Order: sequence, then C-alpha cells, then structure tokens
Amino acid sequence: MTTTGSNTVSSFFMPLRRVGAQARLVLLQNAARHWNEPVSELRTEPSGVVHGPSGHRLTYGEIAGFARIPETLPDIVIAQVEGAITQGVSSVLYERISIREGRVEQSNFHDYHVLSMAEAVPINVELIRNEHRPTGVGEAGLPVTGGAIGNAFAKLTGKRLRHLPFSPDRVRAALEADV
Repeated sequence: MTTTGSNTVSSFFMPLRRVGAQARLVLLQNAARHWNEPVSELRTEPSGVVHGPSGHRLTYGEIAGFARIPETLPDIVIAQVEGAITQGVSSVLYERISIREGRVEQSNFHDYHVLSMAEAVPINVELIRNEHRPTGVGEAGLPVTGGAIGNAFAKLTGKRLRHLPFSPDRVRAALEADV
C-alpha cells in the first residue's frame, strides 16, 4: 500500500495563503471587537488570539461562538466553489470503487483515480452580488457538476450518459448505442 505525492500545495499555494490571511483577519477583527481593542494590539497563536498588552486570550472556538462574518469574503467563496467543482469533475469522470468477493479492491490512491492538478481545467467562478446576507457556500459547486458534464455531452452528441463515472468505456458504449 502506498500513497503517491500531490502537487496541490504547490499549485494552490497563493490562493490558500490568501484564504488563510482572510480567515486570520476575521478572527482578529472579531476578537478586537469583543475586547474593544485595536487589531494592531492582537496576535494569533496556534490555539487562539492574544491581546498583547493585557494577555487576554480567546480560543478560535470561543471566537466562533460570537463571530460576525464579513458580508463578503470573495476569495474564500471562490476557492470553495472551485474546489467543489474540481471534486465534482473527479467524481464524475474517474472515481469508482469496485468490489470483488465482498471486498473493496482499491486500497489507496495508487489504484483509486482522482483528478490530478495536471488534469484539472481552469474554472472561472463569478459571484453575483445581491441584497441577501450570505449564509454559507458549503459544497454548492459539487452536485451540479455531473449534470453539467452530462448535458454538455448530450448537447454535443445527442446521446445521454446515465451512469457514473463517465468512464471511457461508458462514453464509448453511449456513442455506439442506437437509442
């Protein structure tokens, strides 16, 4: 059993760094508001936020209990949707578990194919602003991916793919079918 390397971190270092910086700023701003102190007097530590002059300390969990999330955190939202779409493409095109004699055949990523960064396509996420306060993004890009790929295939070929993943053998069978 082996685990192969990934180039996710090297490919997404800057976007992940931006998202981390935004999350850090949200934590600092909420702690500053809670203590009525300037953000410049606060620092983050592995387990929470500390007010330097007084030594007051809040854990990240405590801050989450009263935090106000800014109305827009575009980089975080865009990264979340891009990741969900990428995961959706992977599940639609590749991911499959086979069972033989009552046991799962795949044991790790060397024999369970997921989309690699080299296979990923550029994704352009556009945020639509409105008067509603955002309440979460979750995995909004994930469930629609299969339908989007399936509909694109149908539009191009006039044939429907009806089983996931859309593997080469299933695509070939759909193209060769008379229906």
